[in-house]
Amino acid sequence: MKVLTIALPVYNEADNITTALMRIAEEVSVPYTITIVYDTDLDTTVPVVREWQNSHDNVVLLKNKYGRGVLNAIKTGLEESQTEYIVVTMADLSYNATHTLSQRFGFLQYHTFR
Repeated sequence: MKVLTIALPVYNEADNITTALMRIAEEVSVPYTITIVYDTDLDTTVPVVREWQNSHDNVVLLKNKYGRGVLNAIKTGLEESQTEYIVVTMADLSYNATHTLSQRFGFLQYHTFR
């Protein structure tokens, strides 16, 4: 059973998405789903992710249902998650996501209110 969703809003990240997915796979040690949310069918990320899905069953590709923009993409990813924990990160490698994913997930586990 997957316990973590990693939501990635994307916009034309064809050059970065494979590296981002590989880094996540190397870093995350719990069962997870990656939900990649894109704005339009013309997004260059989409064909790369579809190819990745052929060999990775934990990758979900969703079209942003609220219109363009990173906030709407995050909202879509959060609403469509089916796991107890959700972490949002960026696919453009604008920061070192690998270290922060584990730290954020650990924080969520430690600070879960029940």
